Amino acid sequence: MAYHHVMSYHHVMTDHHNLLKDELKNTTDEIDKMIDICNSMGAYGSKIVGSGGGGSIVAIFDKNISESVVSKLKENGAKDAFIASQSNGPEIKANE
Repeated sequence: MAYHHVMSYHHVMTDHHNLLKDELKNTTDEIDKMIDICNSMGAYGSKIVGSGGGGSIVAIFDKNISESVVSKLKENGAKDAFIASQSNGPEIKANE
């Protein structure tokens, strides 16, 4: 991934999370702690997802650090954490 694209993701995701946190006040201390952990571990971007009020986050990392991030989040109180891998998307195959 090109550096300028990575920094764009980081700024957009961080700015959006901060808007939700500071202006709309729809995050929780626990969610903000998880975001801080992700950012301190080098996330390309991280933010709360869903309708707010504390539930889920998404964070983008290099594959080589993902397992460490999952472990760190669980050590710090995350109820669950997992790695979602990028794919090429769905395929449509016609019956032959």
